[in-house]
Amino acid sequence: MFISAENLHKETGWPETVFMIASDLHYLSPALFDQESKSFINFMGTNDNKLIKESAELVEVFLQEAVKKQPDFVLITGDLTINGEMVSHKELADLFRKTEAAGVQVYVLPGNHDIMNPYAASFMGDKHELIDSIDPKDFADIYNNFGYLESMYRDPNSLSYVVEPVDGLWLVCIDSNSYRDNYNNGYPWPYGSVQTFLYQWLEEVLDSAESQGKKVLAAIHHPVINPVGLGAQTTASQTVASSDHVVDFLIRHTIVPLLSLIP
Repeated sequence: MFISAENLHKETGWPETVFMIASDLHYLSPALFDQESKSFINFMGTNDNKLIKESAELVEVFLQEAVKKQPDFVLITGDLTINGEMVSHKELADLFRKTEAAGVQVYVLPGNHDIMNPYAASFMGDKHELIDSIDPKDFADIYNNFGYLESMYRDPNSLSYVVEPVDGLWLVCIDSNSYRDNYNNGYPWPYGSVQTFLYQWLEEVLDSAESQGKKVLAAIHHPVINPVGLGAQTTASQTVASSDHVVDFLIRHTIVPLLSLIP
């Protein structure tokens, strides 16, 4: 998706900016699967039509388009990988480095698939083989150049951070994931929430933005309103917990533009 804030700039004094956004790349390294293998075919049958086999090609096409259009920045709002494979994360970071070398800044935040995922696996034969996923520190290290290194604020209890990609505009990336019990649970926790400590951090950040006259764009993986056109069961599983409270909080701080999961 290609977004321009030209109209906001004219009507409200927002900094003029153009950016591209993608979510749910669900990237799986081509080195981790044989598309003819029994294990991969079985895996594809459990993933509700995600374009896993084509994920590497789709990501490269998206990033090539970003380089061609030269937006102010690219934002990836979570679920970078299909199941948090360390190999997949490192390959994505390499692709993002090439994009930045071509003049386009990339920012990322994690989704519920990306961290401490016990489903991380390779698919090369009749049976899949479990492989290394990553922890929160790994995520910040691997994607250090894509938000964390240049962050002005960083929440110590999550992977949330703030950057200023354009003069006068703060991008607040909110980590709504709960991943610390994934290994004990045996599956990645899919539901999102904004926990109490995160509200406290956000209050400090947004008060600071207001005192400095900064405009704020917020990003979060889990949507805070029901995605249009989806059934009730799907919507309930995707929408952030206590979404009405989250919306009220954002409106109170005049944070109207919110970027999240794109179904």
